[in-house]
Amino acid sequence: MAYKEKYPLDITPQGDTVQDSIKKNRDELLNVAQQMELKAGGGGGGGTGGLRNRVLSGKVSNGEFSFLTGDNLSVMIDGSQTPVLLSFADGFNDYGAVDYTQTINRKQSAWSLPGNNTSYLYVERSASGGLTYGSTTLEPMRQPNAPAAATDKMYYNTTNEKMYVYTGTYWKEILRVVVAIAVTDATRVKSIKYYDPNVNTATDAVIGTRTVDGKAYALTDILNQMAEAIKKIAGDASFTNNPSRTLKTITDTVNGLSSAYYRKTDTVANATHAVNADNATRANSAATADNVALCVKKAGDTMTGTLRVPGLANDSINLDYLATNKAGYSGITFGECNNYNIWGTAYWGIGVMYPWNTSQDRVLGTQMYFANSNAAFIRFDNNTKGMKEWQRIATFEKDNSLTFPNGAKLKVE
Repeated sequence: MAYKEKYPLDITPQGDTVQDSIKKNRDELLNVAQQMELKAGGGGGGGTGGLRNRVLSGKVSNGEFSFLTGDNLSVMIDGSQTPVLLSFADGFNDYGAVDYTQTINRKQSAWSLPGNNTSYLYVERSASGGLTYGSTTLEPMRQPNAPAAATDKMYYNTTNEKMYVYTGTYWKEILRVVVAIAVTDATRVKSIKYYDPNVNTATDAVIGTRTVDGKAYALTDILNQMAEAIKKIAGDASFTNNPSRTLKTITDTVNGLSSAYYRKTDTVANATHAVNADNATRANSAATADNVALCVKKAGDTMTGTLRVPGLANDSINLDYLATNKAGYSGITFGECNNYNIWGTAYWGIGVMYPWNTSQDRVLGTQMYFANSNAAFIRFDNNTKGMKEWQRIATFEKDNSLTFPNGAKLKVE
């Protein structure tokens, strides 16, 4: 076994007592055993399962490995305090699994990485036991068959428990352990994620790198960036960091956008309302929307032809409120007045107001009310704020008789 103890059973040069030396040795071996036990249940394709071809132990902080640090576009590995223990799988022989265990017990700058990329950091073992460090931007795979060939592509065969790298002409057996995934921008390492061989399979969450705007991102990052963009467009906050669920939500949202936004070829109903004429953006159809300036008159224009204004149903006006408050404009306001009380009697009909805007803090103008029971009323503004009492409008019949509100008639000749 190639593991070299940091605290062997001898009197250490630091001047420890025999008891302290034994305790350090015991604690070190217990830590290695504990790390291996935690990983023993991991899923491998055969052999001894999750303990093969991976990092077995190293410095841990808050339950996570913490023996790697970024330094500009370089990554340092630190085994000086807690050794980094690696297991290299080399398949099987007549006696069972063949594994090599190596120890890194010093601190060094191990990897120099390309900017604006995602790199997979690995440690390689030579036949003589020497260790070298390398990286690739091609995602390593774990599967029973070789993936699509690409130079420097590597995969771990989960059937024969060996790592292979494609040389450009053939798949070569090699002893390599993938340690971490590092993401860089132009000048520094942005993030380091320790590689978990049990989740990096051809069908699991980490399924490759893609290029977006000339930069390589993990597919999960692409989905999350798409999610943020579509969230702003569609106002949909139901996104998740789970790649498959995020992709489904994005798909559902994009499919739903087709029913929310018009296309040039869609049939579009005529617009019936705009905040004002200056903001009108629809014409008779989407195809003629570019002629909107010819179809809609702007503020200040002279309108010709017949003006047809239908009643504003379900948009009643409050004549009493408008009798004591400035309207802020000169013109006309009309709408339904349902169950409106005049002289103790409720009427249903149409109310009309003709305000005259001045600097005075009161309403000026005239109000009329056309009830649906053969009655019409009118009232005018007072010299003070408010309106005078309602007056019913008397009417002449065709025989020139004047009809009063109480039904009395006066013949005029």
